[in-house]
Amino acid sequence: MPEEAALPDEKTIRSDLAYLVEAGIVSRSGQRPFRFRLRNELWNQLETEELQRLELFVHVMAGTRVPSVLGYLLQDSLRRSLGEAECLSFGVGFAYHYDCRILDEAYLYPLLTAIETRSQVTFDYLTPKSDSRYVARGTNPLHVRQNPASKVTMLPLKTVYDHQYGRWYLLGFKPTVGLGSWRMEGISGLEMGLPADPEFVALKREQLEEKTRWSWLVDMGAPIRVSVRFFQPEGARYNFIRERVLLQGQSGIISEEGSGSFLFHIEVNGTREIRPWLRSFGSSCEVLEPKAMRQEMIEEWKELAKIYESV
Repeated sequence: MPEEAALPDEKTIRSDLAYLVEAGIVSRSGQRPFRFRLRNELWNQLETEELQRLELFVHVMAGTRVPSVLGYLLQDSLRRSLGEAECLSFGVGFAYHYDCRILDEAYLYPLLTAIETRSQVTFDYLTPKSDSRYVARGTNPLHVRQNPASKVTMLPLKTVYDHQYGRWYLLGFKPTVGLGSWRMEGISGLEMGLPADPEFVALKREQLEEKTRWSWLVDMGAPIRVSVRFFQPEGARYNFIRERVLLQGQSGIISEEGSGSFLFHIEVNGTREIRPWLRSFGSSCEVLEPKAMRQEMIEEWKELAKIYESV
């Protein structure tokens, strides 16, 4: 640490050491005063090539599966043992990678416990549009900063995982706003509260189910009917477009139109969440209704055409 920097207080050091012991990064032995050492037995027993293959495997798993706190700590330990130049994962990244935000899995199981016990929770929340990406709880009074997050006290009712973008959502009831959803990557400082009245919780769960009955994911807006025409790729023997719509189309209904296309109808809460799915079909999909959404999709594709116009 720089000489002019203030030293961390004893409470901070004890808290950090306790977390490292729990995570398996260091081990504690003896009576007071305790002795701490790095748990690096595995690294000492593996050859360099084995360490490289293990580090690459951990990197791929940490970047493509549901994030895990311990997975990132293991990856960091492997990189320190090898050195950055020896790592096979050097320069390899992933499109969805919020490495500055709290990992969702760290709060998923406490939230599931709160839902099961009908307990309220309180946490700091950063919206996806926030300039800040992470809020750490200050334990050193010399380094207290203004908290950019908003304090939320709510009753958790359900968690939802968006497999397309790898995001977790928390759905629940907040007295000042009613039923709502929160992206879990923006949650930090989670604290358990007191249990709520069972009858009140049962009522809110019924209301949530009704509110999200027509949700593509977690949208609670007004239901709207969406009609789409899907086209079968020319010359394709297997209609993989139809199979994908059957697999992913949720509560939608397919109606036949001809050998080269079919219609798809679905009622959803707003069009914001279903739009990326429809957009992923490219020229194999044409939005028919609602008219406003059709026009918005036309404008989006015009913008794309301008981008590629000069190529």
